[in-house]
Amino acid sequence: FINNTKAKECRNKVSKYLTVEELQISAEILARVTLLSDLKQKLLH
Repeated sequence: FINNTKAKECRNKVSKYLTVEELQISAEILARVTLLSDLKQKLLH
């Protein structure tokens, strides 16, 4: 029983870490996409 709860805690920590990492990655991608679209608009105009 004790081992089971510890395993669950570890899984929660890992999933939280993953979601934070995924958020950072998606934020970086968003920033790059907005930068690229800004450049495109400047080049087109």
